[in-house]
Amino acid sequence: MYVLTAPVDAQTGWLTAQMQLAALSTNSVHLVVDGADHVALLENQADSEVTVQAVLQVVTATRTGRPLAGS
Repeated sequence: MYVLTAPVDAQTGWLTAQMQLAALSTNSVHLVVDGADHVALLENQADSEVTVQAVLQVVTATRTGRPLAGS
């Protein structure tokens, strides 16, 4: 499981909820993308690259049966 958190304009308690979500799996990575909101994770080139890399890591881990890097 890869949890990306966009902290800008997040509701109170959102970071805690995201941390709890990531803790549900022993094979998880939680990354807070500083300065990003949810739109930036898709539309900002640097932030969207973080999203793409997260997806690729999950696909690779699934295909190889290896844990996520950083889990």
